[in-house]
Parts: sequence; C-alpha cells; structure tokens
Amino acid sequence: MGSKCCCQNRKHNEYLSNHVVVGGMEEANNDATDPDRPCSESTTHPLLSGYDTPIAGTPVGGDSEIGFESCMSLDTVPRSTITENQKKIPDTIGSFTNMSCKATITHEWDFHTPENLTTLASGGSIYAFLCCPGSELAPDKLKYISNFINLSSFTDPIQSVPIDILNPTEAGKYVVILNKAQYAMPTPIRAEDFTPSLVSNVAYQKACQPANPYVWTDTKEADTFRFTKTVIAVIYKVTIQLKVSVIPMENYPRLAATLNDGVAVHHALLLERTKRHVAYNDSTKTVKSVLLYHNSPAGGLLVTNITCICNTVLPGIISRVIDTFGSSGAQEVAETAERTRAYMMARA
Repeated sequence: MGSKCCCQNRKHNEYLSNHVVVGGMEEANNDATDPDRPCSESTTHPLLSGYDTPIAGTPVGGDSEIGFESCMSLDTVPRSTITENQKKIPDTIGSFTNMSCKATITHEWDFHTPENLTTLASGGSIYAFLCCPGSELAPDKLKYISNFINLSSFTDPIQSVPIDILNPTEAGKYVVILNKAQYAMPTPIRAEDFTPSLVSNVAYQKACQPANPYVWTDTKEADTFRFTKTVIAVIYKVTIQLKVSVIPMENYPRLAATLNDGVAVHHALLLERTKRHVAYNDSTKTVKSVLLYHNSPAGGLLVTNITCICNTVLPGIISRVIDTFGSSGAQEVAETAERTRAYMMARA
C-alpha cells in the first residue's frame, strides 16, 4: 500500500488547485534532445535527488568541501541519543549475501524500530515520503528540513538559494516534497568509497540509477551529472542536473543527531540542484539531498538519503498522481540499492 501524501484531504487539495501549473510537457519532452534548452517548469519524482540552480560560484574549500550554515547549536544535540541509537545498529548490517532488496514503506521518520533494523540487516530498504503545502507542515518536519535545506557548495547566496523554512510566511510560499530512504551496502563496501567524482561519474549513474534514465555525457562542470527521467510514461519527464560535494566532518555529529536517527555519520555528501542556464527561472525554489554513510564496525555500510524539494507551484499532471509516489519511490529505492551493490561489489 502506498505511503499517504498529506496533500490528500480537501484543504490540501484546495491549496494545490491554486498552486499548480498545467502544461510544460512539450518543453520537458524536448529537453532531452536539445542540450541548450532550459529545463521545463516541473517537479520531480520523490526518489530523484534534485533537478536543473545556477552552477556558477566557487565552492568553499575547493571542489570537494561545502559550507554549512548551522540551524541548530551542537550544544542542543543530546549526545546520549547518538550513543544509544548506535547500539541499535547490528554489527552484521552488511553481512547479508542476497543482493536483492525488499522495499518497505513507513510513516515514521525515525527508521530504527526493531522491525526496520531487521529489514535493513537482511538487505531490505526503508522509505518515507510526504508532500504538503509548507504552511501545513508540522513544526517538527520544518525543523527537520531546516537542518539541511540551506546547505550549499556555493558562496554566492543567489546561487545557494537560501530558504527560511522556519518562517511561516516563507514556508507558506511552497509545496514541499520530502523523502527519506535507508538501506545497507555489504562488506567490504565502506563510506569513503563514495566520492564526488565517483557518484557524479557517467558510468556510476548509468549503472546505479533506477529505471535506466538517459544520462547525459556532455556535462563539463566538475563533480556534476545530468539525466533525463520519465516520471509518467509517454506523458511527462524532467531533466535533472546535480552537483556533488563532500560535507565537512565537523558537521557530522549534528547531522547524526538531527537527520540520521542518532546514528554516527562517518562520511556525507550533498547533492544540490544546478542548471546550465543560470538566468532561467522555474517553479522550483530549491532541491537539496544529503547522503549520510555509517560504517559498521564489523563491515558493511548503512546509507541514508534525505531529499527536500520546494516548489512555488506543482505541475497539474504531477498533482493528480502524487499519491502514487510513495509506493513507486519505495520500489526505486530498492532498485537503487540493488544496482549500487552490484556496481560497488564489482569494483571491490
């Protein structure tokens, strides 16, 4: 059964009816064949990590490290939470031998129940998804989003597109899509194996992306990849470009406590929306995705992927099928896990 979207009740549907655009499909469909054509005004499948912000700007600390504007003091993070939840992660998290992945959907955003940990240890994946007007998001979800929505590899605030998501007026401008996925990688795969150059590599993307999207081969920017993905067969697709950066280690305790269910983070990547046409504006205010990696002491790796998309409008064709994104997103997470395991094991 699909994850329920919080846009389902009448109040949310009335909001969406006033914040959707219909059309844009011709431009979206043409984008894959015209490398200089701007991305269409569209949202993306919940599993996808982002799509077409300006790429100009200099990353903090060079090509690999990013800036981090703190939304929460580390003094407010209970250290016991990290220690307590780490004990819940089985040391055998990466000892499974069956590379297939069973998808599980949850409505809880702390994934580490005994049942979910058993699923992860057996090679399965966990997935949660919601779509809401920002004005209707619960305070805990807004705070959750605030912990990563303003991460950026760009020093220019115009390029990094800051959002004060905790401000009710600001949050109310957007339709927010939020999803979280988690799965394990088998021994001997480790967190440090996942570098920006690897994750942005065309071969990696072709091997690991679910549903075989079209991966562009002419992207010139460092640590950046671009692909075109069908969201609704024959009818609707989007072109997505992402910049991959390493999040500095000093931020890992906070990311662990606020985003990773208290589990220690040993390596973290940011994937943020970029675009070839800096001057082009569409309905997407920002897209941010974090990949958090936890090395198990006995081998293996726990991967957490959290993505937030903020749109000023939601395409009409997407709003009509948004309720299916929970189940389809969960299946694509499982496929991503299977394909990534196969690719990384072949490199080991």
